[in-house]
Amino acid sequence: MNDVRLYSKTDFSKCQLTQHPLYSYIQTFLNHDISCLVENCRNATCYAIEFGKELILVVDAQFQAGQTYPTSLRAQYLDYAQEELALTEIKGQKLLSGAFRLLKTIVPQKIDEAVYVGNYLVSTNLFPNFTLEEVQAIELLLNKHFPNKTIVYRSQNSFLNQELMEHLDVLDYQPFISRQVFIAHQAQVIKRKKSFKKDCKLAKDTMFDIRIDFDVENYTERIIELYSQLYISKYSKINPLYTTVFIEAMTDAQNTQFIGIFDDEKLIGVTMSWSFDGVLTVPILGYDLSYPKEAGIYRLLTYFTLLRVNDEQIFHMSSGVGPFKLSRGAEYFPEYIYYKRVPSAKGYTCSFWLLQKLNKILIRISKKKVF
Repeated sequence: MNDVRLYSKTDFSKCQLTQHPLYSYIQTFLNHDISCLVENCRNATCYAIEFGKELILVVDAQFQAGQTYPTSLRAQYLDYAQEELALTEIKGQKLLSGAFRLLKTIVPQKIDEAVYVGNYLVSTNLFPNFTLEEVQAIELLLNKHFPNKTIVYRSQNSFLNQELMEHLDVLDYQPFISRQVFIAHQAQVIKRKKSFKKDCKLAKDTMFDIRIDFDVENYTERIIELYSQLYISKYSKINPLYTTVFIEAMTDAQNTQFIGIFDDEKLIGVTMSWSFDGVLTVPILGYDLSYPKEAGIYRLLTYFTLLRVNDEQIFHMSSGVGPFKLSRGAEYFPEYIYYKRVPSAKGYTCSFWLLQKLNKILIRISKKKVF
């Protein structure tokens, strides 16, 4: 296979894959301090890996209190999961919550010393098709440059990443369930849904103005405000808190599209979709929570993204509001993080053993109920 090469911010200009669909996105993260793009991420440094005709972002992270969960295993499993648990109504909720609190006192901070492959500082990462030899070569490269670091692959599900998951299994990476995700991939099924037809009627009757690729630069602060209302204030402070610099950079990034919903000239709803290799996802979504549910802002944002599903395009709807997404033709899949820890690192064995015990409980819960 072709050589695998690691680039830092100082030598990324040597990369020749300027036409790669992720080049401009990766360039943004290598040209800026990461906290300038994601305000609550101050514990990581970005790199790029080139192999053949593919290019991916790699994030080297360490522990720092209060970090966003895409760069912190502790935040993902001991903070974010506990917050999600509080929103559910399952048996043993108080017992599980107590177990999370106990684990936080046991699991060492060093567990966050990890290097993430294909981590784009968003909730849902999209991956190319790796061969087994490429995964092996990437591992050798990362072990050379980041010794004593756990290697992590986020956002793995059997619908999109079955082959990669099999390669990771062969190489002794351990799976850990992270969340429930929903994928819409059958346009004809989607269009037959009653809910889709109702959303179509809503789109025709709405008094709001729907604008695709509007003048985003004039609304960057408002976009951050709408996103933060939903994902930071309502859901969790450890969701990525993007900055206006990030939004401005995304207007020039390849394969991104902004959709805005306007009440006169007031932006009241927004999505930024990002697509790669026939799959699109929505890293940025927000709407004005002061408007009543009956206004249907979230329904409209979802509807106009679902319209893009066809034989060549899949919509990865990420996690949350599962019943809503299932009613619109999406299918449910458990999503996993795969990791390979450093065998020689002291204090890891017990921590990862405890997390695997927790993993089994979370898998059972996920099979019983859609969130």
